[in-house]
Amino acid sequence: KHKESPTHISWRSMKQRCYSINAIDYKDYGGRGIIVCDRWKDSFQNFLEDMGVRPEGMTIDRVDCDGNYEPSNCRWGTPKQQSNNQRRFKSRKENSVG
Repeated sequence: KHKESPTHISWRSMKQRCYSINAIDYKDYGGRGIIVCDRWKDSFQNFLEDMGVRPEGMTIDRVDCDGNYEPSNCRWGTPKQQSNNQRRFKSRKENSVG
């Protein structure tokens, strides 16, 4: 019953980003060592219990963008919250000293 729900799609996509090397954004998640906690990895029911149903217009957001997908680090976020929470990339020029 949940397989086509927005919440289930978020759960499935989260796992793909972390574990499927063929996922478009794997390099930014699994490729950086981001994982899904054991409680959620193989149990949509546990994910649903901890996160609740995904509110319309929101997606899963990690509070610490270098942290894992786990209850203490995840929330349902708006696109604006997510864009404010992305890793910031500095150019080589900004990183150079002197």
